[in-house]
Amino acid sequence: MSDNYQAVVVPNTPVSRPRLVEIEQAVMTFLWDRGIVSRQRATRRAFLFFGEKGYPPGPNAPRYVHTRAEWNWPDCRLGTTVPHGLNIRRRKNGSWFGDLNQAAVLRCPLCMAVQSDVHWWKSPFDLALKQACRIGSAVLVCPGCRTSTDFNEWEITPPSAIGKLGFVFSNWPPLQNSFVRELATVASSTLRHVQWLI
Repeated sequence: MSDNYQAVVVPNTPVSRPRLVEIEQAVMTFLWDRGIVSRQRATRRAFLFFGEKGYPPGPNAPRYVHTRAEWNWPDCRLGTTVPHGLNIRRRKNGSWFGDLNQAAVLRCPLCMAVQSDVHWWKSPFDLALKQACRIGSAVLVCPGCRTSTDFNEWEITPPSAIGKLGFVFSNWPPLQNSFVRELATVASSTLRHVQWLI
């Protein structure tokens, strides 16, 4: 059985700690009031990968995810015995959200040049990733236009992000795009939606 993870992430930008707290409170209040997640934390570990206790899905969660006919991810039906829940992941500097083992495609935000078959453990990407997670920011130099640009401005496929705050949904069906946009409105912030299998 595979576990699937989705995260709605506040990308690493110059966001103050008090502002991140405001975003977290606004998003969680929205999720609770809409009945998307329970107000009570799970009594068991609902998010096994990060080893944290999470919030179980609420009664209205199915309204905000794709129906079974629209997705083919394994073992992520709400209400099954598969552990699922929402966790809040916070890091002082930055944390990686995505699949480090899968080759990626990067597109320069300035000249749109494409780098394919990118592996995060190879230079220079490994150094940029470590720096971004350690100090909260990093730059990549485009081999096409030779311009240095912040890591989070690059278009990465499959989607990945580095952020100080992420709302991580474990073993949920894929979230609807309209739901992610609604969360961004509630947060008054840019958000990135990433998903990966383990």
